[in-house]
Amino acid sequence: MKRSLIGVLAAASLAGAALTTAAPTQAAALPTCTTYREYQGLYVFSTASGSINCQLAAGTRSSGAVPQLQRNLRDCDRYQRDVTVDGIFGQRTVAALRWVQNKEGVPPTGAYGPATRDKMYFMVAGSRTECRPLNA
Repeated sequence: MKRSLIGVLAAASLAGAALTTAAPTQAAALPTCTTYREYQGLYVFSTASGSINCQLAAGTRSSGAVPQLQRNLRDCDRYQRDVTVDGIFGQRTVAALRWVQNKEGVPPTGAYGPATRDKMYFMVAGSRTECRPLNA
């Protein structure tokens, strides 16, 4: 009897340890913005399938979304940051985006995602300097 009780307690202890050490389920990461499209009359960064629910971060290289972000940071009359349009999300792009995030009341992570998208001003389609926010 004593041995079976010890066995049951040991098994319960191991089962509890297995339950508490299991890796937590993580939310799926957003896809990377690869291009941009006209959305509400603005040039907004998107995936190839057209979703604007995407992200950009340091190290990203593209011929669509990153250069448009850089043009937005450089040419938008609200921002006018010193950024080279080269398609490489490097340290100058990170610094410029952090500046914009601070200006718009977004945590300054230096990465572009939904929180930044919802506050950032975007280039008006067909304009070289005019910008406005989504849903304005």
